[in-house]
Amino acid sequence: MASIDMQHRKGISTMDNPIGSLTADHDFVRQLFSSYRGTGDMRVKQEAAQRAMMLVEMHTDLEEQVFYPAVRQIDPGLVQHSLEEHREAKSLMSQLKGMQPNDAQFDRIFLQFASAVEEHLNDEEQKLFPEVQGAGLNMKELGAKMQTYEGNKVHEAASH
Repeated sequence: MASIDMQHRKGISTMDNPIGSLTADHDFVRQLFSSYRGTGDMRVKQEAAQRAMMLVEMHTDLEEQVFYPAVRQIDPGLVQHSLEEHREAKSLMSQLKGMQPNDAQFDRIFLQFASAVEEHLNDEEQKLFPEVQGAGLNMKELGAKMQTYEGNKVHEAASH
């Protein structure tokens, strides 16, 4: 898995603020979708689409491997719903990866992907994150696990 520049987190420490870190990822993905929608330049569209898909892939992996297992007991139904939304996004991404950005279907499917992801981000931010924050979890411990996982993934990517 390729690495993506995590500068968008602007000093938000995953260890100190895991939800803030996830929300910063969400904001960056929204910016990439906005860049894609706001231009007719195919190079800009291609770059925004590639970066958005890479970040969504890394972000969903982190949530599925670390965040969701840690918060599942708070609201199992909401976590299950989030996993279903991840499956939808992954399905659309797999279709997109088989296309060139100038393919006729790419724009339509990418916009469908962006809409599905944005709906998911809103669900997490409006429903799941507030529940997690109010549940009394050890957020430092969760953040440390997330940070370790991300560090391991970056190390794996660098060694390939």
